[in-house]
Amino acid sequence: MEFTLTPEERELVFRILEQHHHGLVKEIWRTDHREFRLALREDEKLLESALNRLREAWDPQPHR
Repeated sequence: MEFTLTPEERELVFRILEQHHHGLVKEIWRTDHREFRLALREDEKLLESALNRLREAWDPQPHR
């Protein structure tokens, strides 16, 4: 499946995903329940990986 987003839509998607990523990291720090924390860490790793791939696909030239 392939679809195109406008630059504004891409920015919104990144903002939403980055906010969720930040929220996951905070929740991991706050959680005492080991199994829940491990599940959150897996989600965080998957989300971080997806964000990195999206950045590469949508902006192949890294900003310096």
